[in-house]
Amino acid sequence: MQDWHDKYDRLRDEHMGLRRKYIELQEEIKRQATKIRSSQSFEIVDGKSQHEHIQTLYSENQALTTKCRALELRLARMNAKIDESKKGHKRRLSVHVGVQVNCTMDSLDSKTDDKVGPLIEALRHRLDELESDLSRLTAENERLTAIVSEDPHATQIESTMRESTYEMTLLENKYEDIQAQLRSAQVIHNQSVAQMEKLMADNLEMKETISRFKGFEGEVEIRDKTINNLRQEVIMLRNDSIRLHEAIDQLTSRPFNDANTSLQSFMVQIGDLECQVDILNAQLDNERQHTKVLEQSKKVLQSRVATLQAQLETSVQTKVALRLEVEQLRVHHNMASLKLRLFENPADTLLTTALDYAAKISFQPSEIAFLEDTKQSMKTAFSSTMQKMRVTTSMEMANYDRRVSILQELNDDLQDELRRLEKQFSSEIDYLKSKLNQAEQTNIGLKREMAKLFSKRKQLQYAAKPLLEGEIDITELQIVLSDLEVLPTWQNVNLIAICDYGDYVTQLSPVVCPKSAPLNFAISYICVVDDDFFASPYIGVELRSIDDYQETLLASGLLSLETLFSSSTGNADLRLEFFHPISGCQVASVAARLRLQYPVDEVYRAYSTPDTKQVTPFTSEIIVVTLLSVYWPKAPLNDWGSIKYNILGYQGVVESVQWTSSYMAIPHASRQFSLQKSARLIEFIKTYKVAIEVDKCGIAQVPLTLSSPFLASVALDRDDNIVGRLCLEIHCKKFSVSKNVEHYLAAMQVQFQAQENLVDVLRFLLYTDARFVWYRNQSLHNVPLNGPLEVGEFKCYLESLEPWAKHVCTSLLDTSKFKWHPTWLQMETETRDCFQSHVQQKSWTEAFDKLRKPTWPHVRRILHNLMKKT
Repeated sequence: MQDWHDKYDRLRDEHMGLRRKYIELQEEIKRQATKIRSSQSFEIVDGKSQHEHIQTLYSENQALTTKCRALELRLARMNAKIDESKKGHKRRLSVHVGVQVNCTMDSLDSKTDDKVGPLIEALRHRLDELESDLSRLTAENERLTAIVSEDPHATQIESTMRESTYEMTLLENKYEDIQAQLRSAQVIHNQSVAQMEKLMADNLEMKETISRFKGFEGEVEIRDKTINNLRQEVIMLRNDSIRLHEAIDQLTSRPFNDANTSLQSFMVQIGDLECQVDILNAQLDNERQHTKVLEQSKKVLQSRVATLQAQLETSVQTKVALRLEVEQLRVHHNMASLKLRLFENPADTLLTTALDYAAKISFQPSEIAFLEDTKQSMKTAFSSTMQKMRVTTSMEMANYDRRVSILQELNDDLQDELRRLEKQFSSEIDYLKSKLNQAEQTNIGLKREMAKLFSKRKQLQYAAKPLLEGEIDITELQIVLSDLEVLPTWQNVNLIAICDYGDYVTQLSPVVCPKSAPLNFAISYICVVDDDFFASPYIGVELRSIDDYQETLLASGLLSLETLFSSSTGNADLRLEFFHPISGCQVASVAARLRLQYPVDEVYRAYSTPDTKQVTPFTSEIIVVTLLSVYWPKAPLNDWGSIKYNILGYQGVVESVQWTSSYMAIPHASRQFSLQKSARLIEFIKTYKVAIEVDKCGIAQVPLTLSSPFLASVALDRDDNIVGRLCLEIHCKKFSVSKNVEHYLAAMQVQFQAQENLVDVLRFLLYTDARFVWYRNQSLHNVPLNGPLEVGEFKCYLESLEPWAKHVCTSLLDTSKFKWHPTWLQMETETRDCFQSHVQQKSWTEAFDKLRKPTWPHVRRILHNLMKKT
């Protein structure tokens, strides 16, 4: 607002300055006009000055000249018509127009037409009169010009008048320019005033909005206080209710104190064992993940060792080939040098002696008897030369042997190192396998202990209220599983279904293949209708694959019996959904037909009253922790590190990383933790923070919440200094009913149908990790990057992308050009989860390779087909 006031003051000052200049110019014009009028002191002739008289004569002369030219043209047209009609008469008209006009016309022929003749005569008479007037005006003009030229004072006044007229013209132009500037300044002033009024109105509206929000703030504070008071009252009432229930339990279970104590101890032990089982399962998953990481590292090292072996073999082969080539070149060189010496000096005794000796060795003595030489000195010289050559050759061979031995030693060292690494990795794998077997054995033992405790609990005849009375005490539960639907990749897999219900024996279905043999599995249980029957209304069903007599867990699900208990007919048809144990996605489903021999809806209704209903143990939450990336500018390259954290009883969760650069994207670093949800846990989590330690780098404090996902890039502190950054995502997994495919496609259409690079944008958004969502949210809320660490982390993230993905990411993060629709933002998480768990990038690429310029209808049709197939 202060800027607009300053601008208004500046425009007002400029306006006042322009008005002053305008007034000064008007005064100057008036002074110049007075000066010009005072300088015109000419003689007056017939009530007019000489100048005015001369101007009048000039104007009359110009008018007469114009009339003469018009008449001459008219006469020329008439003569042309006469010449064309008569073809025997000729006429020539000579005209000279200037200071004096002479017109000579030939006489017309006697045969001129009667209608044209009078007109020509009238025009000739008028032309004679105009000539006489022109002669008179020319004489007067010459006389007046002579008079003016004789008067020097008049000449000086005329020059002064011309200068004054020029100055006046300049002043008029300046005046017009100043008027234009004044008008533009007035327009700017009006616009500034209008904008200032608009800003004042906006300011008043903003002040009203702020005052209204302040009122809302006061009301919200009052409501918060009321809510807190009510919450305290609810807590007090809940504590009173717990005390009352404890008193009721003590009064109702007084005859069974010993059994109650034993049962409570068994329940505590069961709870502890269940917690230990969950912790061991989590540790088992962590060890499996660590094993996968080690196996990947082993594969990388094996590939490196294979590369080094291939390089070594190549170098050895190259060395042998070079040695043979050197020997061949040496032999050729010796032959060539010998021939050269022989050609240069055929009489050389040394050469002839050598040739003699070689011939003797190569041929029979009878054939070369003529070469016998009795000179013993020549033989001695040749022998010494040959000995020197042998010594030189042996030295070179020794040098090559020494090099070969060095390379052989290097090869042996590399093989020893390879064997050492293989032994190390095999020992680590054996250790991890032993740990895995120990964990599995411990898990099996805990399950056995839990089964024993459950059987002991079954034997205790204790209930929170008297046993139900009635005629119905035993019934038969029948379950039929059919119509199995699985993923397309499991159509040819041999599957079995395993059902666990209470203390009954585990039931196994026959081996089925979904593509060839459908599932039809019937189970029957004889049940006693009591509190325990209604307290365990779930049947666990697992789907396993059978391959070479080995079982592999594919999916699991819980079949609820509460619908069957509430049915008045004792029949219920349900659809059981199976979920993957690691990803949590739905991968299969089966139709379940439930039937009781007698309906138990009335008994169940009496059991499920609020004062006696027990909370089932299946109220757990699954928290998913995903480590996305670590940025440490001073990371020790080619060194191994680890990321450790503890979360709500799960101790020592470890992720291994290898520092190949300062910015590391962590693949497959998602862990799931199962928690028993309760009011005390929710209150505890409000102030709970997860401490994540990056080995040799620093520690990050991350808040934990169950209501909304936490996605951020947090700082890593070491000795009160920020040394790096850790990007992670923590959210609570919820199994909700899947939306229709049209919902996802509609959200995409609203956001992306007008995009030119539609395919690249969708491929990037649907398969990128949560790091892009974090940077996009920061850009939407106009949160700038603070400090070199955040800027460096963002640059490294862009550099880690492929070129096409980097271009798409940069354009999407520019929120000033790319607008995000609220509909897409609401559906984005579910859409990305749906596509990442169902559709592979390979299918996406193959579907769009055939389209040159894909538009939204093509993209929508292909996406719809891909989703329907899955």
